Amino acid sequence: MRIVFSFLALFVISSGISDVYAQDITISSTDLVNLKNELQLLKDSVTKLKGIVSEKDLQIKLGDKRFNTLSSQKDSLQSAMDSIKVDNKENKALVAKLRESEKYYNSQIQAMQEIADRNTAKLANGRLYFKYSDNLVRPSITSLLQLKTEQVKNDFKQALILLQTYKKYSEDVKSTLISLQSIDRSEWKSKHRIAEYKEECISILKQSTYYQIVYTKKGANSWTIPYLDNIIDVAKSIISKHNPVESEFANFTPLIEML
Repeated sequence: MRIVFSFLALFVISSGISDVYAQDITISSTDLVNLKNELQLLKDSVTKLKGIVSEKDLQIKLGDKRFNTLSSQKDSLQSAMDSIKVDNKENKALVAKLRESEKYYNSQIQAMQEIADRNTAKLANGRLYFKYSDNLVRPSITSLLQLKTEQVKNDFKQALILLQTYKKYSEDVKSTLISLQSIDRSEWKSKHRIAEYKEECISILKQSTYYQIVYTKKGANSWTIPYLDNIIDVAKSIISKHNPVESEFANFTPLIEML
């Protein structure tokens, strides 16, 4: 009995689940691995607990069977029957306590699973802040698809979509910048046409699929790819500051090389 109650006191968890902040990346890979290890230890504890419950259930069944056998000899075996009743009562009470403990551990597993899933999702979402890379984005997509907590899946569903389309959008923005870099500037070599030149460049930039579908809709409830947002912001800044009369052309090559 002492071993059982020692086991019940084995693991107490105090954890908090942070509110979802849009595209928050604060978890390290090391912390995530440690968290998953703790989660596995808790799962192992519940497995052992279930074994104890099964053992006690078997004892109850055997006791019931023996009780029924002795019932026919009630007069001579009353003392034994009373003992069996007491044992069964104690075992049933213990099983009830063990099952309550199992419920508690399962609730803690669910809480820790959500923390692990949320931190996994944050780490995956963080890839959107860096240049596209198959080696980084593909594993991140896989990790989001393997999440077990429905709430976390829902919270980061936009991150999954953006990761799945990151390569396409990155190539789209790069193609748009190449078009800007290739524009024929000779026809704009007039101080009277500076505004027209800038409008033409912005018009080309806005033709980007990413610009139309994602960039223009960014907000608290609509996530974007921060890395591509920054590229577009810098391109717009170059256009706004450029004077085609004083300079041969606006140079978008450094941005193209970043994609």
